[in-house]
Amino acid sequence: MPTGTSGSPRTAVYVVLTATGTWFSKTIQWFTKDELNHASIAFDSELRDVYSFGRKKLRNPLFAGMIRENLRDPFYSAAECAIFRLPVSRAEYRRVRARVDAMMAERDRYGYSLLGLAGVLLGRKLHRKNTFFCSHFVASVLEDTAFYRFGKPSCFVTPGNLEQAYRSYEIYRGKLSGYLGTAPLVHSPDSCYSMNEHIIGGVTCASIATSTWIRPLPTVRSDASCSGGARTASNIS
Repeated sequence: MPTGTSGSPRTAVYVVLTATGTWFSKTIQWFTKDELNHASIAFDSELRDVYSFGRKKLRNPLFAGMIRENLRDPFYSAAECAIFRLPVSRAEYRRVRARVDAMMAERDRYGYSLLGLAGVLLGRKLHRKNTFFCSHFVASVLEDTAFYRFGKPSCFVTPGNLEQAYRSYEIYRGKLSGYLGTAPLVHSPDSCYSMNEHIIGGVTCASIATSTWIRPLPTVRSDASCSGGARTASNIS
């Protein structure tokens, strides 16, 4: 069984980047300049256990906060996506899982940080306590893992930073509906630890004939600071 750097057995969490093409999505894109402008974290390859900061009602983007996402809703039918499988240790997985569960248990305390998005644009810490946008949230819950590779506080991490940092762990890129259906996968060697570990999008790792290895991009660095922002349960979508 593959192990992490600490010698403990590996499992995985998934970072999911999407773009729905709505006006709100395009507004976020204007702030971040990223084509895939929404970030989520998932705990299963089938993307049924998925969390982020975003709209609580799909038709009302102004009512937003911490959510468990249903990526099978017709709202996402035309969404583009990229999916990354991060092979964390069991201890890291438990820490990430516990943090998300604790936040969900008190999700009414947390709000969506439009002000934080403006801070990304200006390079200044502008978010308020217990507020996040999607990528800030995803980066913040990964802080206690070896996959925090940004060289700056989580409140400045954009979906594009996540994409750059985890490119070598990409297992799929294309229509989200294709991943959830039967579309073939674009994957890296790290996406399969055993030949029968997962069936993803209807295709087993063993059945994929080709693989793509993409070297990690350099660490994204910034001198900006965000005191206390990364360790609290509030941060981008």
